[in-house]
Amino acid sequence: MRLPRDRPHRRGRPIPWVWPFYHFVQDHVGVFGQMPAYIHEAMVAAYVRDATYVPMDEVTLGPYIEPWLGAEGQQAFYRQIYQNDPRYTNEVQPLYGRIERPVMIVWGQEDRWIPPEKGQQLHDAIPGSQLRTIPRCAHLAQEDAPDTVAELLTDFFAS
Repeated sequence: MRLPRDRPHRRGRPIPWVWPFYHFVQDHVGVFGQMPAYIHEAMVAAYVRDATYVPMDEVTLGPYIEPWLGAEGQQAFYRQIYQNDPRYTNEVQPLYGRIERPVMIVWGQEDRWIPPEKGQQLHDAIPGSQLRTIPRCAHLAQEDAPDTVAELLTDFFAS
């Protein structure tokens, strides 16, 4: 796997709001890029399965992992994790207070990838925003609670 020489992540500078798996990949990205395809597929499936509160079946899981399979997908999966850098969110955070459009933040109360506290921080930073948390729901709210998400969005866009 060819990666930039100026590595944006160094040990001791973890991204505070991402799942620990990110930190591990960032520190060992070259190894992950060379992993046999069947092991990579099993890891990506386990990773994505952790994004829901209700376990996903194979049919539901398929579209989430398919783009990350094959040689190109495997490289892209680890590259996007490697390139994740807090400076990108840090750059825009001061601008949240300028948002003048209606904003609704939907967050799963059981999100293990990005803690619900981040949703509250977004809500606090965006004037007039709405924060809707969904119980028994993790990162992929659309899978855990599709009817609730659809109802929240319908009500939001109708108002």
